[in-house]
Amino acid sequence: MELKDLSQQKLLATATQTQVTARHTCHQSVEKPLWLRLVKEWHLLLLYLIFSVAFAFSMWRGLDGQSFAVSGNARLSGSSFRLSQPDVVTIISACLVVGRAVAASWQALAAWRCLFILFEKAGLSLADADVVGSMKLPPWSVVRPPSSSRPSGSAARLIAVLSLLLAWPAQLASPLASGSISWVPIKAYNIRPEKTIALGFVLWGSPEWNFLGGPNIREAIVRLGAGLTSLKQTRFANGTFPVGPARRMGNYFSSLANGTIIENTTILAGIVYPETKYLRYAQPETTLTGTAVGATALLRDTEFNHTALKLLTALPEPTALSHAIKYAATYLFSVNPSLACDALWDTSEFSPLPSGIHVVESVRPDRRDCMVVAKLQVSAGVTHCNQTDPMLEPTCILDSNIIVSASREVRPDPLTDMLLAMMPEVHTTVASLRMFDTTQHKGNLSRVLRESLVQTYQAAWSAMSEVMSQSIPPEQKPQTRAWEPEQFLEARVSA
Repeated sequence: MELKDLSQQKLLATATQTQVTARHTCHQSVEKPLWLRLVKEWHLLLLYLIFSVAFAFSMWRGLDGQSFAVSGNARLSGSSFRLSQPDVVTIISACLVVGRAVAASWQALAAWRCLFILFEKAGLSLADADVVGSMKLPPWSVVRPPSSSRPSGSAARLIAVLSLLLAWPAQLASPLASGSISWVPIKAYNIRPEKTIALGFVLWGSPEWNFLGGPNIREAIVRLGAGLTSLKQTRFANGTFPVGPARRMGNYFSSLANGTIIENTTILAGIVYPETKYLRYAQPETTLTGTAVGATALLRDTEFNHTALKLLTALPEPTALSHAIKYAATYLFSVNPSLACDALWDTSEFSPLPSGIHVVESVRPDRRDCMVVAKLQVSAGVTHCNQTDPMLEPTCILDSNIIVSASREVRPDPLTDMLLAMMPEVHTTVASLRMFDTTQHKGNLSRVLRESLVQTYQAAWSAMSEVMSQSIPPEQKPQTRAWEPEQFLEARVSA
């Protein structure tokens, strides 16, 4: 058809000339440098490789050997913020999701590029194209050797097959990365915040010892003495008994986490007994007329060193023994004033007394208290002292797992020294005997007295604190600081 309009003929000539002189987009792309074309076409693969290397390096350098709190944000050694283990797991999961998204995008892009290559080079059918597009795998028609009826394209098919098959191992990176981290439980001390422990409790009844009578005094005292001795044990209308101070104190310490550190202190308040200059019970109606020095038996006034106690993962093991320390353990029972303790003892289940054990009497207006005092040779275990700086006082963590003593030399438990110093003044403390076999008492009495020593004076200290807490203002009640070990998880990154 011939164009009549000259203006249209001019436009047609211009368009034809533009098509001839212009370059196709494919030609422009081919003329770009090879490395630039590879980066543009496979940028997701490069991004995934860089992300994987950076993620693995970050886990190795940032997580391996680090400890994290099980829950909450831990504040350790003055740091303002510390991630917890759930926070770390969440961050790792988020990074793995990002890596999985990049890998999936790269695999999908690689599948479509391989699909076009196979269409052109291998004569791919529509059914095989569906396999490549949906399953991201090379079909069997591409993998099997070429026949004479279809084009070869061996190099193109090999590149497509390798690209599709090598894309799948990248999907295993996430489970392998998450499985390379193991969490090992450890315990560590969080210096701040600290908690305050009250050293006194509300008293049940009036502060007097209530010893059970009956035909078998030994059985009653022994079975109730093992942490069950109480102040004024009174039966309520419902048949229950109040829990005694010794047992309450034991349960109170037992309720703390294993390995809790309690700062040493001294109970400062109290009434001075004119005769012995020791603390005594404040209530005048008490039947305990002797001294009550158990108030300072458990804790001692020493300066607690914060700087020496860092993030400890375990308490040190006992490494030394202190020998040649003599104790006095006491066993108390009440009889009628008309009877002598010696006379009653000769007919008791403990007769005759082993050597080195003596009977002591303490007379009250209505009763006679009979005590057996034994001087014993024992050993006290101590631990290493943690000293991070030679210029600082070391912190000795004792085998009791409950008391810390700051000292320049390894010493026994403070309870050991205090008991040794106050032995001549002890008159009215009940030993918590744990010997129930009456046929073996002769050979075991000294051993049982030795084993019950700590529990005995802990009961006396508990009773003293409890009685004092009644007449002391709240702001002056004895208390001390404590640090509980926190449960941490240490990250271990395996190669």
